[in-house]
This record gives sequence, structure tokens and C-alpha cells, in this order.
Amino acid sequence: MRQATWATLARGSARLLGLALAVALALVAVVVGLALGPQHRAGAAGDPRSCTASAPSTAAGYQRMFDGLYGTWAGGDQAVSVVLPDSRTLWIFADTISGVRAPDGGYAAGWSMRHNSFVVQDGGCLHAIAGAPLPDTGTGTGTGTGTGDWYWPSSALVSRGVLTVFAMRVHRTGATRAAFAVTGTAVATYDLPRDGDPQLRSVVRLPSRNDEASVVWGAGVAQAGPWTYVYGTQAEPKAFGRRLLVARVDSARIGRVDAWRYFDGASFTDRPAAARPVIGAVGGVSTSVSVVPGPNGRVEVISKRDEVFGRTVAEWTSATPYGPFTIADADLLTAPSLVKPGELVYTAEAHPSARLADGSLLLSVCRNNLELGRLVSDSQLYRPQFSAVAPPS
Repeated sequence: MRQATWATLARGSARLLGLALAVALALVAVVVGLALGPQHRAGAAGDPRSCTASAPSTAAGYQRMFDGLYGTWAGGDQAVSVVLPDSRTLWIFADTISGVRAPDGGYAAGWSMRHNSFVVQDGGCLHAIAGAPLPDTGTGTGTGTGTGDWYWPSSALVSRGVLTVFAMRVHRTGATRAAFAVTGTAVATYDLPRDGDPQLRSVVRLPSRNDEASVVWGAGVAQAGPWTYVYGTQAEPKAFGRRLLVARVDSARIGRVDAWRYFDGASFTDRPAAARPVIGAVGGVSTSVSVVPGPNGRVEVISKRDEVFGRTVAEWTSATPYGPFTIADADLLTAPSLVKPGELVYTAEAHPSARLADGSLLLSVCRNNLELGRLVSDSQLYRPQFSAVAPPS
């Protein structure tokens, strides 16, 4: 769960669930915003460069594959996936734990956390790339405090042999673990050597306001014809969900914000302030969304409704990438928070490139806990949780 959503959550919880829950939810920022010490550089499990296993064909198979990974990568949230030109799959995570499993099921001493990571899947094996793929200027003390800036990836696409990753820019604002704020969006591009790891080419910071009304652009992304459609989410007072807005840009000029055009409800304009929501905030999307192709050229937006306060993952459908969107009658998945003490469920991501044997769509959600102790004592908690759901219809 991201700081961009925090102001909305805090206001809503104080209003509807009382001050006690608002105080408890403040701990989310503590848990998710940790940056503990130097990276633990244990070896990656299941290096795909010597892999002979086939890719999983069920959600349970994907779960086993990730649950067995420790070392350089031992847990993370967000879980965006894109197919590379050489047919491997790149998994992109935000806050990421490194470490090994202790006999009691928790993390062994020496575990640590960084702000983003890449994991490459080749067949049925995973290779965690060491280090943070997006630059991190933080000077953490080992207790999650310090100064600096970092990035939380939110969506990605591969076009013309280049990987583009949209990420939220985050700045440390004080000495406590929860003292940080999202300050905008960046677009990172990577070269993709065949059978090698992505190589960072550039990071372009997109201009944006730094206030609660600002749009988190890059929350989702999709391509249609010559256009790349970039989706933004925006908080609204008195709503737990977020609005969804749409911009588009020629796919060859994604990093040129002056080339972006914003949908104003009727046409595309060069004025960002004219953007109008294609999905409303009440019962709306989370900070991040998945945008996937549907049948007959339709477009599907998949997201958890109302962030951590919602109970379901929903899909909205449209004949165009810019709406109008209609929510489906049936939810894709039930995914409530607080079923277990302090446990939060958030950030649903669809993975249409994963080919499941029964034709289902692979879906992941993230889990975390309000209590840091529960996170540390259960090394299987802070990992994507996979489900198979009905494909877009």
C-alpha cells in the first residue's frame, strides 16, 4: 500500500471507523516504508539460466514457485509482470525483502529491505537480480530512518525492444519510518539484452504537483495501435477508492511529457488539469490498476475496489482504452483485509501472459500486516498471493 493512498485512508478511517483504526493504519506506513540496512546478498534460488522446468500452468504452481524463493529476493509487493523480447517474464516489485528462512518460519537474522526489485522468470525458475533496479539515494540507518529519495514501481510495458517502467517518486520527510511522501512520477527505460538482465538507460521525472489532489500517473499502462495509454489515479475527499484518469502519448515518445494528451471526457487535450475521470472514486480503483485486453477489442481495468477497505477485486470494461467504463456484475475475487489479525490485502495485478491450463486469468494480490513482528515471524506473508479467475468476457 502506497503513501499516495495514505491521506485518503487516514481521513476515511477517522471518519468511519474511529480514531483507533486510524492510528492502527498509520502503522502500515511503518511496515511498508521500511528501508532496513544494506541488502542481504544471498544467492538466488532456481537460476533460470540453467533451468529445465516448465512454467507453471496453475495459480498454485505460481504460488509454489515464488514461495520457494529466498536470498536476494524473499518477499515483495506490487508484482507487475511483463514479457521480455526473448520470451522470459520480468516480475517487478516495490518494497522487497532479502533474507533466508529461519527454522521457525520467520526471517533469519540479517534480513533487510530495499525499495524495488526485478525477478526474471524463465520457464519454471526464478532469478532475482541483485540490487535495486531504480536508483535509491536513501541513507538509511538500518532502522528504516534516514534521508533521501526512492522509487516505487507501479506499471510497465515492453515496446520496440525497450522496457519502460512507471514509478512513484518518494521522498523522506523526517526521521521516523513513516515520514515520507510521494512527490510525483518518473519514467525509467531499460535496454534488454537477450538472455541478460535489464540495463537501466535513463530515468525521466515527470512534472507534477505535490499535494493530495495530484494524479499518480503510471498507475496502469496499455498499448493500442500507435498509442500508449497511461492511467492515473487520484484521491477524492470522502471516498476510500480513487478516480481513474487517462492520458495517451505516441509510443515512441513516452518520456516526453509535452507529448502527452489528457482525456477530458470528449477528446484529448494538452492540458493536464482538464483530465476527467473515466471511473469515479466512490467504489473506485486502488492506487494501482491492471489494464488488459478483453475479447472483441475491449479493454478491461482490474483493481481492488476501495483500497484496503474494500472486500473485492473488480473489473471494469469499455470498448475503448478511455471509456466509458462499466463495472462487471460479478466480482473477480473476494479479498478482504483484517480476516486475520492486522492483515491487509491490497494491490491486485492481472498477469494475462501467464498461460494457465484451464484458460483462467492469473491474478495476484499483496498481503502485509499492521504489526511488524507478524511480518518478520512469517516469511511467507509478504509475497504475491496468486488466484485463478474467470478471464474477461
